[in-house]
Amino acid sequence: MIAALTFVLLPPGSALTADENLKLSDERKGYWSVVATAAVPRPVDALTRLARNDVFARERKDFSEFLASAKNEVPDMKKDMPSAQYDYESDVRCVFQRPRLVSFQTSRYTYTAGAHGLGFVWTFNYGYVGGKPRRFGAKEAFVLDTSGRALLQRLLLGEAMRKEGTDWIENGMVSDFNRHQLDNFWVGKDGLSWEFAPYELGSYASGPFTLKLSWKDLQTILRKNGPLTPALPR
Repeated sequence: MIAALTFVLLPPGSALTADENLKLSDERKGYWSVVATAAVPRPVDALTRLARNDVFARERKDFSEFLASAKNEVPDMKKDMPSAQYDYESDVRCVFQRPRLVSFQTSRYTYTAGAHGLGFVWTFNYGYVGGKPRRFGAKEAFVLDTSGRALLQRLLLGEAMRKEGTDWIENGMVSDFNRHQLDNFWVGKDGLSWEFAPYELGSYASGPFTLKLSWKDLQTILRKNGPLTPALPR
């Protein structure tokens, strides 16, 4: 059995490319393999400090919870299913950074001895809301009154309809998106991208989906002087 829980700050230019890095790992061969890594900008102000602390705390928490379930469940499962094994891989990367705005993707894969594992992408955005640094979502980024929310839903549904495999959109099983789904976007130079896990828009075989909307698409519902302002074209 190999068991190690490590916190590593790696120098710039190492395997993890951002300035400050976290690596957590624990393995028992044939039972579980649990690995989490995160690479974030080195804190230089209140916003990047908040983002670093939040990302690292969340990764430690999720890593510890999965590891605890593996240690508790796999030995008993082995009695009836000798091949049973749990796997967990989580990797956080900064995908966009400007003064007053930083955006992250978490790519995660989990397997708990079922028919298949599940891979998905979570996103986390940090900016200034009401003059204070904080993590923000769709409610803070957009004017989501009745018409604003309806427009965002229509834009995302329209983009989904153009994707092959979004069967649950096409057959009407999914006709709108919940708060968690609307919050799961990351920031890019040309607009925002929403991430959807397998089973959210179609079958497992259809895989995950990324729906991208341009700044032009979103311009009428973006909050004036909102947290996304630093990303907008000048």
